[in-house]
Amino acid sequence: MREDRLVRDLLPQLERIAEDRELASVSRVEMIVGVLHGAAAERLVQAFEQAFEGTRLKGAKVAVTIVKPGQPYTAPRAGRPSVASGWEIFICRVE
Repeated sequence: MREDRLVRDLLPQLERIAEDRELASVSRVEMIVGVLHGAAAERLVQAFEQAFEGTRLKGAKVAVTIVKPGQPYTAPRAGRPSVASGWEIFICRVE
């Protein structure tokens, strides 16, 4: 399942972000993921919520926006819209 692969790849980064910001717990995670990764937003949210068990991310609400090639989106801290290639993976918010 492609969602499991993305979760396995991104979970250490999310944990590192929370640790670097000295967050005891995380309430929300937002991401942008390109459609060419083959992941469905709903399944990706479920996979992350399961993977968060036993970590400081436990209970965090996950929001995933899937972008298609040619679709405009605004990357974190970019300030201006970009056009998606379909291969994006951005962690937009960890709070």
